Amino acid sequence: SPAGSALRLLHRGPYDEIASVYGKVAAWMAVHGVGEGGVTWEQYLSDPLVTPPEERETVVYVLLAE
Repeated sequence: SPAGSALRLLHRGPYDEIASVYGKVAAWMAVHGVGEGGVTWEQYLSDPLVTPPEERETVVYVLLAE
């Protein structure tokens, strides 16, 4: 994984709603004057074969600019 500070957010719900997380991150970074470090990634905690969409958990990471 890349070095540096990153935001870590837990999304609970369907995968097709994850895009809204990135919008919230962009708004937070704008308010706090923080830039994106150019790398984002997702960690899927739930098995989509057995977990209903509304119960799925995904961790979203956004590397911050130094």
